[in-house]
Amino acid sequence: MNSKTVSVTLHTVKSYDLQEKFSLSGEVYRKNNVNYIRNTVRRPLNIKEGAYAGVIIDGEYYDGYLRELEKLTQTTAVACVSVVSDEELTGQAEVEVYGGIAKNVIMIPENLIFKDENNCDSVMIARDGYCAKRNISVGEMKNSKGIQIVSGLLPDEKIVINYNDVKSGDRY
Repeated sequence: MNSKTVSVTLHTVKSYDLQEKFSLSGEVYRKNNVNYIRNTVRRPLNIKEGAYAGVIIDGEYYDGYLRELEKLTQTTAVACVSVVSDEELTGQAEVEVYGGIAKNVIMIPENLIFKDENNCDSVMIARDGYCAKRNISVGEMKNSKGIQIVSGLLPDEKIVINYNDVKSGDRY
């Protein structure tokens, strides 16, 4: 096998415990003496009705609860949040709805993922002195740590950051 020796910059794969959340905003409306905010959201994976919500209306903070989550499509839903207050509230609301904690979620920076010749999500890993392309499956969770990887990577593996400068079989 002919291979060249290359210089690589590496990223270590890590897993995290993450609390899933989603945001919504909308106009507050009142029905049967209860204040609500309702709007379309990106469908959360593990958040269920009854989940806690933090609501800000005109700079004031209120507790709330996810009353309804109606699936529209594979990726969208309509969320309805009730606000804990005896007063009739009006105005625009900003809401964060919090779900359970997802344990050991593998996250990598999204810019380390590329499409291979078959249009599959891939990364270039560094293993045993060689670079190798590996196909991965990307999940739906995203945050400041990156994007969720549901298969193809394990914690502590090394990903080549400068993947454009190398090819499978190159020594590093």
